[in-house]
This record gives sequence, C-alpha cells and structure tokens, in this order.
Amino acid sequence: MIYSFEISQTFARPTEGSEPFDEFLDRVLDAADEIDLELDYGADLEALRATWHVTVEADSSFDALILAMSSLRTALHAAHCATPNWVTRKELESVNPVDSGDLAVA
Repeated sequence: MIYSFEISQTFARPTEGSEPFDEFLDRVLDAADEIDLELDYGADLEALRATWHVTVEADSSFDALILAMSSLRTALHAAHCATPNWVTRKELESVNPVDSGDLAVA
C-alpha cells in the first residue's frame, strides 16, 4: 500500500559556509533520488523551515512511517546534515493513533 507523510523540520544555519537554504534542500532531493525515495518539500526560506512530503510503499502504516523517517534521515545525511536528535523507533512505537470516533467537541 502507498502511504504519504508530511514531516516538518526547522534547521539551524551552519557556522561555516554560506550555502543558501534552498540549495541545501535541493541537495536533499538529489540524495533522495539516489535512494529512490519519493520526496518533495515546501519551505520557509527565512525561517529555515521545511515540510517534507514523503511517499513510500509498505505493508502497514507503521512500517511506512519507519521507512519514511529512516529514508528521509538517510537523504539528510547524504546532504551533509547531522540529525543528532532524530526520533527513535522506540519513540515512534509509543505513539498511539487517535480514533476520531473517540473525540468529542469541547
């Protein structure tokens, strides 16, 4: 099954170099192409914020989420972006989906 996710990130400008943020984002897309990851983004260039649009194929939504997150991280690393505070698989496993039938209007 095909799954799509939006993952938002805010970046910090590196202390060295002056590469424009949009060029960095394009390098991430190039890296994603190399690993056959379907990836696109929307960005706020001033705030250094990107919303990644990731599409993957997997057997379950959880497997798709893991694949999307790990593939995006791989593309970021290939573009020379460190991800020291990346969410772990254990943290993702602790997320509980919300059943909209359980929600009530306040």
